[in-house]
Amino acid sequence: MADLLPRGITTLVEGFLGTAPVVVLEGPRASGKTALGRILHASGLIASVVDLADPTVLAAAQASPSGLIEQITTPALIDEAQLVPDLLLPIKRRVDRNTAPGSFLLTGSSRLGRTQLGGSDPLAGRSVRARLWPMTQGELGGHPVDLVSRLITGDLPSGSFEAPSRDDLLGRISRGGLPTLAGLVAPVSDELRPALMAEYIEGVLAHEVGRRHDRAELVRLLRYLAASTARLLNVSTVSSELGAARDTVSARLATLEAGFLVHSLPAHRPGEHRTLTAHPKIHAGDTAIAAWATRLSLDPAAALYGALVETFVVNELAAQASWTPGRSLRHWRHTARKVEVDAVVVDQAGDVVPVEVKASRDVRPDDLAGLRQFLADVPSCERAVIFYTGELVLPVAERMWAVPMSALWSDTGSVPG
Repeated sequence: MADLLPRGITTLVEGFLGTAPVVVLEGPRASGKTALGRILHASGLIASVVDLADPTVLAAAQASPSGLIEQITTPALIDEAQLVPDLLLPIKRRVDRNTAPGSFLLTGSSRLGRTQLGGSDPLAGRSVRARLWPMTQGELGGHPVDLVSRLITGDLPSGSFEAPSRDDLLGRISRGGLPTLAGLVAPVSDELRPALMAEYIEGVLAHEVGRRHDRAELVRLLRYLAASTARLLNVSTVSSELGAARDTVSARLATLEAGFLVHSLPAHRPGEHRTLTAHPKIHAGDTAIAAWATRLSLDPAAALYGALVETFVVNELAAQASWTPGRSLRHWRHTARKVEVDAVVVDQAGDVVPVEVKASRDVRPDDLAGLRQFLADVPSCERAVIFYTGELVLPVAERMWAVPMSALWSDTGSVPG
C-alpha cells in the first residue's frame, strides 16, 4: 500500500521507543504519521492505538483525559494527540509512576506540549521528539536514500546519474512530498492540484489554529512567505509590505511554523563574526505549497525556478538529516563580501558540510564563490558540495565536489570522498 512505503525515520523512532518513556512524532498534516504508527503497531512495538480522529474516541478523551490514559494498554500510540492537550498531564503522571521506555508514542500535526502549563512542557525530561517531513523523493519511490550521512562521512556517491530535465524537476516540485497531493493515494491532475492544496491549507489552519488568528490573514502571510521561498526572512520588511504590525506578523509566522507550513534555516555562525548575517532563511514546508503560492507555470522565470529548486534540495536534505539525532540545517551569508551558501549540514559531532544549489547542468567558477569563502573561514571543514542537474560526481576545486541532484533519490554505490 502507498501509505506503508518505508520511511527513513523509522529506525530512529524505533530507537527512541527503546530509550524514552514518551516519543513525540511531529510533522505536517497528512505526511504519513499515522501510516508510520501502523507500521510500528504491526511490528509489535505498539500494543494499542488511540485514534483521536475518531469522533467517539475524541469525545471520550475530552470528557475524561485521565480515565482514558489510565485504562489504555501500553506501549500505546495516541494519534492526533494535539486535539486533546489535556492528555499530556495524565501521561506525565502515568510515566512518572512507571518510567518504562516506549510507553507512549504521540503523533501530532502541530507542536505538542510547549504551550501548556504557562509555556513549559509537561513532558520535559520524559520525552524525545522526532520530526516527520513530507516524503523525500527516495521514499516516494519506495527506497529512502540517506545522502546526508554520506556527505558527512565523505563517502560520496560515484557513477553516472540520470540528469533530471527542467520539466522533471518542475513536476517533482509541483507534486511535493505529501502523499495525497503527490498522487500516491489516487492520481492528481496538474489542474486539480492547486485547488487541493488550497483545501489542504484551509484544513490545516482550521484544524490546528481554530480561532486564535484571522485565517484569511494567515493565508495571505503564507502565500507571501511561500512565494518568497529561499529568501532571507526580515520580519520588519514583511510587516511593512503586508501592512501589519511586527508583533502580529511574528505571531502569525510562529503559527505557520508550528503547523509545518513553512520552516526557517537559522544562520550558521561558527564564531564571533560581525559580517555574518543573523537573519534566518525562509522555505516553504513542502515544495507543493510554494508551487501553489507562486501559481507555478510550465515556464517560470529563472529567479523563481532557482528559488524553487533550492527549496526542493533544502527540504530533501532537511528530511534526510532528521533521520539521525543531532543533525540540522542552517544557512550562511557573508554580508561584507556579498557571498552566501544555500545550506550548511551540521552534525552533532561538529562536522559541517556547506551546500550550494544550482539549477543547471554546468558548474562555473563563479558558482563556487560562497563555498570557497566558507572553506576559507572554516578551514577545518573537509568538503563542500554543489548540487547541479548534471550526471557525474566531479571534483571542481580543492575540497569541493559537484554532485548530481538525482543522487538525492538514487543510490549507485560509493567511493571514498
